[in-house]
Amino acid sequence: MARSKTPKLLTTQQQIELACKNLRSLRWDVDYKYDTDCSECDANDYHRNCVIKNFRIESVNMKKISASVLANVHEPILGYCIDRILHISEMYNTYSWDYQKSSGYYGEEIDDVTFTGASSIDERIWELAQMTDVERILKVLEWEYGSILPILKTVKSFAVENVEIADVALPNDHYVAKVKVNSRYEQGMYDEWELPLGICVPVSNGQVKVVDGYHRVTKAISERAAIKKGDTILQVIVGR
Repeated sequence: MARSKTPKLLTTQQQIELACKNLRSLRWDVDYKYDTDCSECDANDYHRNCVIKNFRIESVNMKKISASVLANVHEPILGYCIDRILHISEMYNTYSWDYQKSSGYYGEEIDDVTFTGASSIDERIWELAQMTDVERILKVLEWEYGSILPILKTVKSFAVENVEIADVALPNDHYVAKVKVNSRYEQGMYDEWELPLGICVPVSNGQVKVVDGYHRVTKAISERAAIKKGDTILQVIVGR
């Protein structure tokens, strides 16, 4: 019997190339509605002249969009950085989307729904190609926040680690409270989430402090308590 071959892992360059390809070919996972103006139609002729009015995006499924773009990415830190680029670009905002329409034999039709900043996402993903993991993470944080924290400037390496919830420090209680009350992330967003949830640095007593990902870590802890009682492990990126 012939041995099954171990699948060959893609290079970082190939993963980035496929992520950009997936981004360009993605059928966006958004819910939309629109009104139809049929005032110029002949009621006895199947409303062939109806016009689309008041097109609006109702919701954007970032979990599915991220999974589609990252379908061929197996490096977790690279995947984390690309996912952050998608969010930095505000794909989750309903006003960041546009649509194309055309006239058919039965009135106007929706041809496509597109994200207006897709080209800038593509460019930023390609910027990651020649960087180390440390450079990628610092660049993504700079894009998102505009600066690099002093505590991160001395980090020599980043690695994905499994950490007990009890060992995760979220020192900004006020911000954590705001996240619990009002979060843009949909319920169940982090159930079976495969990417690291945030970026941490070691602090005293064997704990790690969250420096990026307050929303994600806080929501994940809440969901674990409600959905997966007993699951006390979080996957995060730790800089040392």
